[in-house]
Amino acid sequence: MSIYCITTSNKCRFSGVPVFSTTKNGKPVILFDGHRFNQHSNSKGNRGFFVCVKWGTACRASIRTVNDEPIYTVSKYGRPVIQLGPYRYNRHSRCKGPRVQWLCCKWSSGCRASITTIEDCIVKVANIHHH
Repeated sequence: MSIYCITTSNKCRFSGVPVFSTTKNGKPVILFDGHRFNQHSNSKGNRGFFVCVKWGTACRASIRTVNDEPIYTVSKYGRPVIQLGPYRYNRHSRCKGPRVQWLCCKWSSGCRASITTIEDCIVKVANIHHH
């Protein structure tokens, strides 16, 4: 995802780079300048709407995103991960050489979504998730 618009109150000043992640339940979240933004239910298609976790109290900060783009990152254990939209894919351990298969992080729960890359270029996406 790429940042489209950040809306804040006059008190808030943001600087830094947003970090796209998921909760332990697999829901997308953005960590930005020490603040956490959860995806709002109004998010549709490739456009996302994220609101501050303190939205219910007084904070009206929000982030709009567009264009799901793959983000290559590492897990908390240092293993390679691809974040594509709200889904996270882990590198399959048996892949050697330039062709790599990435499996949905919920693979053990029955989800069969996957991504195939050749030298870090996505060539195939099976993006049908069962969760």
